Amino acid sequence: WLTTTPDCQTSGTLVINVRGEDRRFIHAFGANARFDGTEIPADLIRQSRCLYVGGFFLMPQLTSARVVELFRQARDAGIPTLLDVVIPDPTHCWRELQQVLPWTDVFLPNVDEGRMITGLADPLAQARAFREAGAGTVVITRGSAGSVLADQEGILRAGRFEVEFVDGTGSGDAFAAGYIAGLLDGCTSRRCLEIGSALGASCVRSAGATTGVFTRLGKVHGNRMVDVAVTNAKLEDRALRILRDLADVPRDQGRTLLEASSGSVKQALVMALTGLDAEPAATALAEHGPSLRSTLAALDYRLKAPQ
Repeated sequence: WLTTTPDCQTSGTLVINVRGEDRRFIHAFGANARFDGTEIPADLIRQSRCLYVGGFFLMPQLTSARVVELFRQARDAGIPTLLDVVIPDPTHCWRELQQVLPWTDVFLPNVDEGRMITGLADPLAQARAFREAGAGTVVITRGSAGSVLADQEGILRAGRFEVEFVDGTGSGDAFAAGYIAGLLDGCTSRRCLEIGSALGASCVRSAGATTGVFTRLGKVHGNRMVDVAVTNAKLEDRALRILRDLADVPRDQGRTLLEASSGSVKQALVMALTGLDAEPAATALAEHGPSLRSTLAALDYRLKAPQ
C-alpha cells in the first residue's frame, strides 16, 4: 500500500561516508513533511500482522498523539506495535516518547538515541528507563558491541556477527526487519535477536542501505552465517568455528575443506557431512539449495541443531 502527495517530491537522504568518522546525512523531507498518520486507513491496520512506525521524530506532523491513535487501533485489533526513532533534536523527545511507550510492544532505538533521549550512557539503564515508561520490550542496538533486550522476563545480551564492515547505512532498519520477521514467525526473544543481528550484519557488508541485506535465501543457519566466503584471517577463523560447531570438523580438516571449496563455508559443510567432493557438493547446493538445510535434507543428512 502506498500513498502519494502530488505536489511534493519524494523524501530523500544523501549519506556521506567518511573513513574513521561518523556518517553525514543531508535530508530532504519531501512528502514526509506532510505525513501525519491519518493517511493510514483503519481497515488496513486491522488487516496487518504488525504495525511498525520508523523514523518517529523525523516527520514533523506525525505527533505523539497521532502515533498513540495508530497504536491504539492496532492494540484493539490484537496487532503488535513496534517503534523506532530518528532524533534530529532531542529537546522534547523524552516528553513526547513517554506518551507513546505505554502503547508500544517493542521499542527499538540504538544506544546513541537512547543516550540523547534519557541522558543515560549505559544501555541497560536506558532499557530500564524505557520499560518503566511503559514499553513492553526494549531492544537497544549497539553497533559493533551487539545489542541488549529487556522485557518482563529479564535481560538478554547478544553479540555481533563477524563480517567485514563497509557501510553502516541501513543496518538499524535491517536489524528491525529481522527482529520483526522473527516476531511474526512466533520466535522467542533470543531468536528474534539472532535474526535481527544477522540482518543488521548482512547490511554493513556493502555500500548502501539495502545492497547486502539477506533475504530468505538460506544464508543463515541458527545464529551462524553459513553463506560466507572466506576472504581474510578473521573470516577464516569464523568459518572454522562454524565447521566445528555444526559438523564436528577439526581446524586442520576445516582448512582443507575450505581450500577445496574455494572458501565457501556452505559448500565445505556439505562436503564434511556427506563425504562429497567439492564439485558434487557445489552441484547439490545448486540443485537443492540455496538453503543448506534443504540441500542436506535432499541428501538425507541433517545438521546439528544450532546452540
